[in-house]
Amino acid sequence: MRTLLRIGAPLILPWWIVIPAITWLVYELRLERDLERLEQQTVESMAQANDIIVDSIRQLWLDSRMITRVAATQLGNPAAMEGQSVLASVMNDFMQTHPRYTQARLLDTGCKERIRFDRRSDLILQATEKDLQDKSDRYYCRETLSVQADQAYLSPLDLNVERGEIVLPHEPTLRIGTRVFGPDGEALGLIVLNFNAGDILATFSRSGGGQMSLLNDEGYWLASQDPADSFGFMLERPDRRISLTQPDLWQAMTNSSAVAGHVKTSESLWLYRRLPAVQVSTTLKGPTWYIAGHLDPAKRDALVQEQAWQHVLLGGLALMVVTALAAMLTQRDARQARTSAALAAANIRLRESLERLESSLDERVRSEKLASLGLLVAGVAHELNTPLGGAMLTSTQLEDELRTLEQAYAAGLRQSDIQRHIERSQEGLQLLHRNLDRAGRLISRFKGVASDRATSERSRFTLRETVDDILALIHSETKHSPIRVTVDVDESIVMDSYPGPLGQVIQNLVQNAFRHGFRNGATGTIAITARRAGDEVTLTVQDDGSGIPQGAQARIWDPFFTTARSSGGTGLGLHLSQQLVGNVLGGKLELAHSAPGEGTCMRLTMPCTAPEHVTEEASTGAT
Repeated sequence: MRTLLRIGAPLILPWWIVIPAITWLVYELRLERDLERLEQQTVESMAQANDIIVDSIRQLWLDSRMITRVAATQLGNPAAMEGQSVLASVMNDFMQTHPRYTQARLLDTGCKERIRFDRRSDLILQATEKDLQDKSDRYYCRETLSVQADQAYLSPLDLNVERGEIVLPHEPTLRIGTRVFGPDGEALGLIVLNFNAGDILATFSRSGGGQMSLLNDEGYWLASQDPADSFGFMLERPDRRISLTQPDLWQAMTNSSAVAGHVKTSESLWLYRRLPAVQVSTTLKGPTWYIAGHLDPAKRDALVQEQAWQHVLLGGLALMVVTALAAMLTQRDARQARTSAALAAANIRLRESLERLESSLDERVRSEKLASLGLLVAGVAHELNTPLGGAMLTSTQLEDELRTLEQAYAAGLRQSDIQRHIERSQEGLQLLHRNLDRAGRLISRFKGVASDRATSERSRFTLRETVDDILALIHSETKHSPIRVTVDVDESIVMDSYPGPLGQVIQNLVQNAFRHGFRNGATGTIAITARRAGDEVTLTVQDDGSGIPQGAQARIWDPFFTTARSSGGTGLGLHLSQQLVGNVLGGKLELAHSAPGEGTCMRLTMPCTAPEHVTEEASTGAT
C-alpha cells in the first residue's frame, strides 16, 4: 500500500495542479476573447455612429455648396432684385424637398437677413421684410465671415435659439455657413442653413444600444444614456460634463494624438473616437466631437459567470477522469520503476548537454562581439591608411628632392635647378598638406562619433541664422555648382540648444545632398525647410536628385558605409549626425523619403529646448 501511495501520489498530484492551472488559463483566454468580441461590437457601433455623423455633415456641406453656387450666380446678375427672387424660389424648393432643414437664410455682409425660410411643422414660410433679423451678434455669423471662398463654417451642435430664447421643444441644430462671392470676387453675402440634428442623435443612440455618448470639445454631453445630461452648457447645468465625472477618460481623449483608443478605469473599459469636422473635408472649418462608449457591465458580469461555471465543470470532469486513469496506471507504473530510473539518468545527461550548449552559445555571442569590434578597428585603420600613406610617400619624395638639390649645389647650382626644386617642393607640400588635413578631419570625425553633451556649448539662438551661417560656411564649395539651395525657415524659431552640433548635422545633410544627389554636373534644387509644432521643430533637407538606391537605404546609418569612397567619402557623415541628434540635441534623424530618380528627404525632429539629460533610447535615433 505504501509503495502504491509512493508511486500514485507523484502521478496524480501534478495533474491536480496542472489541470486547475490549465483550466484557469483557458478560462482567462476565452473570457478575454469574448470580452474582445464585446469590445469589437462596441468599436463597430462607434464606427457606424461615426459614419452616420460624417455622412450627414458631408450632405450638409454639399447642400450648402449647391445653394451658395446658385446664390453666386443669381446675386452676381446685374439684375440683382430678379436674381434674389430666383434665389428665394430655389431656397423654397430646397426646403420643400429636404425636410431635415429647419431654416435657410441669405444674409448680407453685415449679417442682416435678406431672405429667410422657416419650417413650421409641414409648412415652409418665408419671413416678411419686417420679420427679418440682424444676426451680427450670433457666433456663427461672425465665424462664417472669416472663411474663404472655398471654405465653409460648421457650427457646434447646440439647441436652436430664436430671439434670445431656446426653442421648445428642444431642436438640436447644426448650422453651416458659406460666403457668396460675385464673378469679380466681391463678397455678396452669406448663406446659412439650419439642420435639425435630432434624427442624427436618435440614430446615434440606437446604434450604440444606449452605451455610447456624443461629446463636444468642452466635455459636455450632446447625446447620453441619461437625457438630463445632454446640452448642459445651454441649460445651465455646468456640472453635467464628462470631464468632471470621468476626468481620466477625458484627459486621455483630448491629449491623445490617435483618432481612436481605449481607457481602462476602475469601473469599466471605455472606448473613444475623435471626430473633427475636417474629417469630412479639409475646407470645412468646424468643431471636434468625441464618441465615447463602454462595455455593458451587465453583459460583462453575465459573461464572466457563464465562463466560470463552464470551466469549473470542465475542470472537475477532467480531474475525475485523470484520477481514475492514475489509479489504473499505478500498478503498471510500479513495474516500470527501473525504467523510470533509467529515464531519470537520461534526463540528467540531457540537462548536462543543455548546459554545455548554453555555455557554447555564450561563447559564440562573445566571439560575435569581438568580430564586430575587429571590423570597426579595421575600418578605422583602412580609412587612415590612404592619407597617411600618401603623406609618407610625399615626405620621401621631398627628401629625395633635397638630396638632389644638395648634389646640384656641390656640382654647381643653376637657376633651373632651384626653380625645379621650388616647384616640386610646392607640389609635394600641397599634397602633404591635403593628406594630413584629410587624416586630421577623419580623426576629428572619429572623435565626434563618441560625442558627449559635456563637449557641446549650449546657448539660445535663432534657427534661421544658424542655417544661414552653415550655407555661408560651405559657400566656397557650392558657389560654382549649378545646384540651387532654397531656405524656408521661420525667423521666429528660437532654440535653447547646441548650435555647434546642430550646425554640423545641417552641414553634413546639405553636403551629402550635393555630393551624392547630383553627380556629373547634374542640376537641381536642395530645399531646407523648418516648421515649429508646439515644443518641437521639424527641419527637412530635400533634394530632387538621383535618390538613394533601395538596397542601400537600410545601411546609410552604419559607420564606414558609403557609395562614394572613390571620391573621398568616409561613410561617417550620417552616422555622426545621428549620434549628435540623439546624444546632444535630444531628437531624431530619419530618412523620410527616397527613391531612385525622385530625390531624397532627410527629416530632423528635435525639441526647441534641448533636454538636460538624453536617455539611451533617444541616443539611438532613427535606424
